Amino acid sequence: MQKVITISLILCLFHSLAYGQKSLDNVNGLNQVKLNQTLQDYQKSLYLISGDEPVYKNNNSIRESLKRNIKNGIREGVYKEHSHLFIDGKKASKLNMIFYKGELYKIRWTFRKGDFKDLASLAKFLNQHFTEQFGHPKEVLFGDTYIWEEDKNYLQAFLDQTEYQIELRDKQIDRIVKNLQ
Repeated sequence: MQKVITISLILCLFHSLAYGQKSLDNVNGLNQVKLNQTLQDYQKSLYLISGDEPVYKNNNSIRESLKRNIKNGIREGVYKEHSHLFIDGKKASKLNMIFYKGELYKIRWTFRKGDFKDLASLAKFLNQHFTEQFGHPKEVLFGDTYIWEEDKNYLQAFLDQTEYQIELRDKQIDRIVKNLQ
């Protein structure tokens, strides 16, 4: 009888390890986009925002803020290719990658209402996907912001009337950047 119990416990342990949730810190990315990679790794696939784009011409404060960020080593790029736009089979409208001193510290997937008829269903689907991957969120704010947080990384999913955003951040670098702004 004791052998049966021991074997059962071993099988249960094996099952939980084999099919368990992943660590957000160990995964360190989504859809093959990994935090802490270099700007050079993505340079050919990005349009780096310079502040000289037409959208910034009429707004001096935003343009100056962007230029200050660039001077401080913060660069944001819009991903131009197709492959990394998907999360669990759902194609994002836009993917932004933000670097500090050449190191990727924030990844933002944006799903726009114009591309998805029902953002709430999309958010529910992807939030469930993240729960299955990383466990229950550490926090849920106002019913529309879900936060998974571990020692190194932070994943936030946010829904409003016009878009659903997913951000994955390196917490340590994010703190440094926030202190610069």
